[in-house]
Amino acid sequence: MRFPHSFCPFPVCTPSRYSLLSGLYVHQHGGWTNRCTLAPGIATFPRLLRAAGYRTHAVGKMHFTPTYLDAGFDHLELAEQDGEGRLDDDYHRELRDNGLLDALDLMDQRVEFRARAPKQYWQNFGAQTSDLPEEWHSTTWIANRALQAIDGWSESGNLLMCSFIKPHHPFDPPAPWDAMYDPDDIELLPGWTDEIPTRDRPYRGYFPNEKLSEATLRRITAYYYATISQIDHHVGRMVARLKARGLYESTLILFTSDHGEYLRASSSAAKERADV
Repeated sequence: MRFPHSFCPFPVCTPSRYSLLSGLYVHQHGGWTNRCTLAPGIATFPRLLRAAGYRTHAVGKMHFTPTYLDAGFDHLELAEQDGEGRLDDDYHRELRDNGLLDALDLMDQRVEFRARAPKQYWQNFGAQTSDLPEEWHSTTWIANRALQAIDGWSESGNLLMCSFIKPHHPFDPPAPWDAMYDPDDIELLPGWTDEIPTRDRPYRGYFPNEKLSEATLRRITAYYYATISQIDHHVGRMVARLKARGLYESTLILFTSDHGEYLRASSSAAKERADV
C-alpha cells in the first residue's frame, strides 16, 4: 500500500524521527531540535511492542540524544552521522579499530573540518566517490547488521528498525555504485533555474547555490541516485533473507523517511508548481 499524501511532521531530522516513534506532533513530544531528547514517559511503538513481548532491535542511524537513548529497543547497533553520536557509536568504533575513516562524511558533517575542506569538496558540492570500500560504507555496514538481526529472529514477535544514513549528504556512493548513472543522461528535477530567484537569495544551505552549474547538479543527482540504488540493493538482500527463512509472508515491512531532499531546486519554483 502506498500513501502518496503522507508528510513528515517536521523539516528537522531528530524531531521528525521522534514523531515517527511516538505518533505525536513535535509540539506534543517537545523535541524541537537535533540535540533534543525524548521524555521517558512518552509511549513509542518499540516500547509498546516490547511490553507485548516482542524482541525489539534497531540498526543504523537513530540520531538520539543521548546516543543510546532507551526509546524501546532491547538492542541498538548504531551508525550515526551528525552530532556527538559519531564519536561513540558502533560503526565508527569499528572503523577506528580497522584503521579506517569516513573522511568525506566527517568533513561534511563537522563544522570544524568543513572550514578546512579542500577545493574539490566545494567544487563538487560534496558529491564524490566514497573514501571507503563498499564493504565498510555505512549503507553496507547497516545492511549486514540488519541481516544478522534477521538471522536471530524466532518465528514471531520480532521488530527490526533499520535506518540508513544515506541518501543524506554528502552524496558519496562507493565504487562501483558511483558509476551507475551517467550525469549526461540525468533528467533534472523540476525547479532548476539558471539564476537564483530573488526571494531565494537570502537563504543558504551547505553550499553557495549561486555557484552551482547545471553540469555540477547533474553530477550531484547521479551520485544521489546511486546512493538510493545501493540502499535498494541491500533492502533486497533483507527481503531475500526473510523469504529464505520462511518469514516473509508473516512480516510487515514499512518504508518511512524523516524528511526529503530538494536537490537544489528553488523554493520559488516549488511554490509555483504547488500553485498550479
